Amino acid sequence: MVLTYGITILIGLAWGLKMILGGKISVQRTPLDIPILLFLTSQIISTIVSIDIHTSVWGYYSRSNGGLVSIISYIFLYYAFVSNFPKDKLNRLFFVMLGSGVLVAIYGVLERLGIDKDYWVQDVQNRVFSTLGQPNWLAAYLSVLIPISLAFAIAKIKNKFLTITFSLVTLLFYTTLLFTKSRSGVAGLGIGLAFLFIYLWKTQKSFLVANKQFFIGIFVFFAVLTFIFGTPFEQVNKFTLPGIQRQTTNEQRLTTKPQGPALEGGGTESGKIRQIVWKGAI
Repeated sequence: MVLTYGITILIGLAWGLKMILGGKISVQRTPLDIPILLFLTSQIISTIVSIDIHTSVWGYYSRSNGGLVSIISYIFLYYAFVSNFPKDKLNRLFFVMLGSGVLVAIYGVLERLGIDKDYWVQDVQNRVFSTLGQPNWLAAYLSVLIPISLAFAIAKIKNKFLTITFSLVTLLFYTTLLFTKSRSGVAGLGIGLAFLFIYLWKTQKSFLVANKQFFIGIFVFFAVLTFIFGTPFEQVNKFTLPGIQRQTTNEQRLTTKPQGPALEGGGTESGKIRQIVWKGAI
């Protein structure tokens, strides 16, 4: 985060110098302006009325993230990007993003296989986090990359090699996402893909119909991977292979020894913890 803040300051100085030399203030308008403004306003108000101003400004201690300063930094970086990055280099940027994502995802798969299980206090083999330090952060990262890689697979559909390559990258990202067992990450991906396909349906319906085999194939692969590796949602997970195996194991345990106290299962379920936190926030 210190590096992020440092880069933000450097970009701010460079952008400011560019506008001074150009003699005009140049900020690109985007469709997200109003949502971003509303969100920023809500964060400013919540910071003003906070019972702990310092944490609300600077973020969670030891992370320096999640506070008003970090949110302002991200918003600033967004506008610095859309106002200055040349459109003709966007594809190159996406390739760099996907390339680095592949490295991160491969390490996540290796974590699942136990490459560094002895170096962490956390059960990293059960919930991987690769190079990002926390499973939910890795899931958020991958849930952004998957629609991009899938979009490239769709855009290059006339080139079989590129379509297969981007499709494999997409499936690699999705597999690693499942390994994070992050409900928010999987839900976020679902919403992102829904928007992608609604957009395609409204703007390129004939293209969707003409290439329905590709889309059916991707859906089948997603379904197979989900069945093999399971999901973070227990309501769905009981129909997957890990869920079926777990049910069988639990039935065997019930016939051999009584269940232990609830706390032995790991304490309060994370969804209930969030409900408690949200209730306090409201």
